[in-house]
Amino acid sequence: MADERLTPKQLAGRWHGRPNERTLAQWRYLRVGPDYIKVGKHVFYPLSSVLEFEERNTVKCNGVGA
Repeated sequence: MADERLTPKQLAGRWHGRPNERTLAQWRYLRVGPDYIKVGKHVFYPLSSVLEFEERNTVKCNGVGA
């Protein structure tokens, strides 16, 4: 079964526009952010790569009350 793929616009929407598409393009240039696929001039983010990126960037809290 093929992995679902998101366009930069869809990924920005998933993250409520933060980062925006321009920032995602900069991340690709800098080789940071989730892995992506480039077909010609079109860019796609495999959902599995997005989920891995989100997991790596999840801030873990210890659950101790304030």
